[in-house]
Amino acid sequence: MSVPAFAQSMLKVGDRDEHGDIVVSVGEPKVSVLVKPKAEVKSEAKVEAKPNPAVCPKCGKVHAAKTQSTVSVAQQHAQREANYMARTGVTGHPMGVAPGASFSGTGYGPSPNCRTCTPSRRMTLIADAVAQGRNGYWYRSRHWR
Repeated sequence: MSVPAFAQSMLKVGDRDEHGDIVVSVGEPKVSVLVKPKAEVKSEAKVEAKPNPAVCPKCGKVHAAKTQSTVSVAQQHAQREANYMARTGVTGHPMGVAPGASFSGTGYGPSPNCRTCTPSRRMTLIADAVAQGRNGYWYRSRHWR
């Protein structure tokens, strides 16, 4: 199945594509979808909604943001940066330091565990993402707090 390039960046895992198929992975340069033959589809499976972890189970209100949300934003930033480097071949720090981080390291090499810059003092790694370019090289983006 061919998905236009502009649509690839908008699809997320769990979304449905234009044919109603569920996206199971998104990566460079393809988007993979779970394709069900029409003959086998009897009825749509019900997907249970997971509770929102930001909502307090005791009072039902949303409390102050926790570290988890910062880590999630940083991980998304790192993945976007790795995808960009893999797609364009641009290295360095094309997107800068992720929100909630104070140091970033990027790198590329023949394996997903390629080297990046690392902080000189003890810091906590909050995001680590890789993407493979068309040239076969892996591009990595890591961020520390």
